[in-house]
Amino acid sequence: MKKVLWITPSILPSSGGQAMHSLGYIRALSKVCELKVVARATSLEIKLAESDNSVFQGLDVTLVNAYKHKSKFNKVRQPISKWISHNSGVMVPYTNIVNTIKDTVKNFEPDIVVIDYIGMYNYYTLMKKICPRARFIYISHNVEFKNFIDIKANKAKKSVASNYWIERRKKYEEKMICESDASLCISNSDIDIFESEFPNAKNLVFAKPLIRFNKIKAKNDLKKFDKKLLIVGSMDWYPNINGIEWFVENVFIPLVKRDPAYKLYLVGRKPDYRIKQLGEKCKNIIVTGNVDSVDPYYKECDVSIIPVFEGTGAKIKVLESLGKGIPTVCSDFAAKDYSLNNREMLVAPQNAEAFERAINELEYNLETRMDIYDKMERYMDTYYDINPEIVKLFE
Repeated sequence: MKKVLWITPSILPSSGGQAMHSLGYIRALSKVCELKVVARATSLEIKLAESDNSVFQGLDVTLVNAYKHKSKFNKVRQPISKWISHNSGVMVPYTNIVNTIKDTVKNFEPDIVVIDYIGMYNYYTLMKKICPRARFIYISHNVEFKNFIDIKANKAKKSVASNYWIERRKKYEEKMICESDASLCISNSDIDIFESEFPNAKNLVFAKPLIRFNKIKAKNDLKKFDKKLLIVGSMDWYPNINGIEWFVENVFIPLVKRDPAYKLYLVGRKPDYRIKQLGEKCKNIIVTGNVDSVDPYYKECDVSIIPVFEGTGAKIKVLESLGKGIPTVCSDFAAKDYSLNNREMLVAPQNAEAFERAINELEYNLETRMDIYDKMERYMDTYYDINPEIVKLFE
């Protein structure tokens, strides 16, 4: 059984999609290899993990607080480090994490080192020196340099230094993709971009999200339709902002004019000012901001809407809607990595009529809602089979 050391910036599910994706694969691969995890964490995350032993049950996980010692030096270093990481996409290595990794290697001697996320690039260069004979596997969550270009393009204020930081990110990403023995990519579209941008890319393997979601809706819940629509996601992420603005302007406002009983819930952290303005302009739009749990909204609402038409990576909210058991209207762009061939959800192009037609079908046709629910269940029953190519990499 191979010894694997997995180094990640975050692993608690509450940290977001990146952590949830990583934890899904850590759980799956721990069955075929001896796997140890070293993860950066805040003091609050460490307390949360200590209070809930079920989070890492059966896993060998070491959480390391990068800012364990409070000092004047750290007070200065922390904002500088965050600024560098924000622009370069690469985290500054911290002594606590480096020492933990070195101690782990002394006693473990890994055959495989997993570098999870481009932000851990500096730890990759460190591990290359410490474990020169180990095989390296890189976990790609997005095409980071492409996302950074799009983020800058969506900013009102353009930075003169943007091109410099874009090239830096692209350089880091190219080294990780081309030098690693294999890269696990969350989207087939991402693989296409990497192969196009980096001619020396090798062994790129599709790694669909293995995140498990608790089912919230029972089939009987679908018998009623209260005209409540739901969009869940980070409300400061440009694909969500642009997609929501498009949906509200082209689909929801005309829908409300036809039927004022319709409501739209926008649930997610850090709502951008454009998202807040939508709630201010229309009383039928409820902007919640961050919530302790999205489950009550999945339970209460009738339809999940995923109006995403841009961005790299997998659209995890597609899997979340399927897992929660809520009928969903989703853009064809967001659905492309999920092989939804049997109407497990209603997939529509970026076309207002197609979105409204799908919502109307769910409103007026109970049989459609029930049929979709059954198909979602069958889809999820077989979804979590792991790609055999990935298993071979760790055996």
